[in-house]
Amino acid sequence: MRLIIFEGISGSGKTTLYEECRKFLGERHLMVQRWTATQFVYDRLYHRNRVDAQALVNVERQLMPILRPLVVWTVCNPSLAEQRKTAAGDDNVEPDLDGAQRLYWKWITGISPLQWVRVRTDEMTVAECGWEVLKAFKCDNPLEA
Repeated sequence: MRLIIFEGISGSGKTTLYEECRKFLGERHLMVQRWTATQFVYDRLYHRNRVDAQALVNVERQLMPILRPLVVWTVCNPSLAEQRKTAAGDDNVEPDLDGAQRLYWKWITGISPLQWVRVRTDEMTVAECGWEVLKAFKCDNPLEA
């Protein structure tokens, strides 16, 4: 069993990709949307400064040998993300998607020790994004994941 964490700005395709991956991976893996990266990003985005980044990293490090977490970072153009949310009738969009995107980049590529895969949901189909996740597992057969 692995822990798969879907992270990214609102409207970036986390839920859509989560559902796609669930088709292939079933219940064999624990999949969650938003975790340590989100805590860091929104704490910094709203200048709360209540989240201890080192404590989050320590939690991630403790889980690494047990659940081998994989972060699936869903990335898209912030204006497209906002359009997606609006089209879905969801007006709960953070005011600074660009800033949130930069903070996700900072956490995922520079602070977090977890394995990650970046999928461009604005340049790839849902199926292609799902395949990138499976490749991050380093397997060709979803039944072996």
